[in-house]
Amino acid sequence: MQSVVKHVKCASVLWLLPLAVWATEIDAERLFKDGNQFYQEGQFAQALECYAKLDSLGYQSGALYYNIGNTYYRLGAIGYAILYYEKAAKLIGEDEDLRTNLELARLRTKDRIQPIPRFFLDAFVESLLQTFSMGAAAVGTVLSFYLLIGIVIMQIQKYAVNQVLLKVGFYVTLVATVFFILIFSAKSARDAARTEAIVISATLNLKSEPNHDSKTLVTVHEGLKVEIVREVNEWVEIRLPNGEKGWTKAGDVALI
Repeated sequence: MQSVVKHVKCASVLWLLPLAVWATEIDAERLFKDGNQFYQEGQFAQALECYAKLDSLGYQSGALYYNIGNTYYRLGAIGYAILYYEKAAKLIGEDEDLRTNLELARLRTKDRIQPIPRFFLDAFVESLLQTFSMGAAAVGTVLSFYLLIGIVIMQIQKYAVNQVLLKVGFYVTLVATVFFILIFSAKSARDAARTEAIVISATLNLKSEPNHDSKTLVTVHEGLKVEIVREVNEWVEIRLPNGEKGWTKAGDVALI
């Protein structure tokens, strides 16, 4: 292990379900805290059991996925660790602990496949989109929109506020609103168009066709991030970072 995986996150999960199931939420909060306690005590199998139960019940939280990733990392299941770190990244966005732990997990993978170089503009847009989680983009859109409405009302009602400042505030807030709307829309469109997955099998032989008797094109290992191209029955065609494609059973990879 190159370094110590950083601590679990202790954010509440109670907000993830409606108030109508408050009693269930209390149980969920207890499960989450129990999982954190087991983790701190080094009882990683018990911690994973608590976290996995929450995951199976449909709870979605960046903190939960981050903790599951940490637990799998401690148990040596690098493929699943990377899977849940990637899931957490979709909800958390830029987070120093998450980024560090994900890089530590990637250092323990076997494959070093160089991705196809991107056009600089595509790389810039991708970097910009990764800066904001879907939640952050949504919150930014809502807050800037309501601030914009507030400024408009103040202008209409002619409050005793410097009108030049109001005008500047209006245009700045308008730009911010449009920016967050574009970020949210672009992330939504990208996620809808791209189906990414993580290899979870220790060793995976990619086939030329969707059957076991076909030619093996390349061998990859757990933890590699790939893109799902299409599905045929129980088989999926995946694309590697370098553009190579091959077929494998659907159970060998897990969707992010």
